[in-house]
Amino acid sequence: MSGLAKRINFTDVEASQMYFSILQRPPGSRSLVRCEDEGYDPSQHFCEALWSDEFQIRILRLILNSFPEKRRLIHIHIPKSAGSHFFAKMAPLYPCINQMIQVPSLTSKPELMEILAGFASIVEFYDFLIVHGHFSLNYVVQEIGVRFGDEIFAVVRDPVVSAISMANYVVTRLMADPSGSYADTRQWLDLLGMETFPEGCSSDYVKAVALAALHNDRIAHLNPICHYLGDGTSESAIYNIVIKNVEITDTCRYDRWLEVRWGTSTGSRINQSLPILNHNDVIPRLSERLSYLCSEDMKVFEAVKSLLDARDASSVKGHNLA
Repeated sequence: MSGLAKRINFTDVEASQMYFSILQRPPGSRSLVRCEDEGYDPSQHFCEALWSDEFQIRILRLILNSFPEKRRLIHIHIPKSAGSHFFAKMAPLYPCINQMIQVPSLTSKPELMEILAGFASIVEFYDFLIVHGHFSLNYVVQEIGVRFGDEIFAVVRDPVVSAISMANYVVTRLMADPSGSYADTRQWLDLLGMETFPEGCSSDYVKAVALAALHNDRIAHLNPICHYLGDGTSESAIYNIVIKNVEITDTCRYDRWLEVRWGTSTGSRINQSLPILNHNDVIPRLSERLSYLCSEDMKVFEAVKSLLDARDASSVKGHNLA
């Protein structure tokens, strides 16, 4: 950071200019408007601002404001629907920003600067940005903003398969991080009433923990398709998909969509769960629970799948569902 600062001419730069140029806001108080005769060092202030949590927390909005001429291609990552794989495929090819870089506990300052450096090195060669994250369509509209020419897209998965995959994913992560050293695994251990995940446990024990995760409302996702695309109901999700003309595909057509839409092959999937629970373990015994978790999502998924089947397309647009 200091090396970058040395390349910039800070002659006659004032504190107020630094706040507006980096954080896009005025100073928060009179005491922050420091003058040169008080020993103000704009170079140091520059480094401090870029290294601040405020800069990181607001980085998505700051980037979008800095490139208003770029179209926004916004990927709503519905959990357990190939989103991690999609970002891993797109990030090396296109100017991509993952919402997670805004979270200091998930992305360190050195990692943030490395990501921004890579982004800056290619963004000028494209007329669009890809914004990716576990955010809702309502968040996209209210916080990111959607303008004419911007595009929103999402991948959906069979809701029952997704619910089972989520339970499997939790246990897969706990087996990889039994002491809960990461924020997500620590939270899951706490919610399951476990201090650590025992190593060398039996397959029956592993399945029991996965079933416990599936039964826990704070771990299992309740109608995630409808939550991310609407207000939790199928009616709101389909309405939003149509009105915002969201592009939708499903995981069965995902590989084809990658080739047709993005010109890339799928390769090996990442972030996959171990096959701890399967349909035979869950569906016959837990139909009521699965109905509770998936009933609204199933209406959206079936509507999308029927249209994809009828058109034999790799994806469909929301206007097609009108």
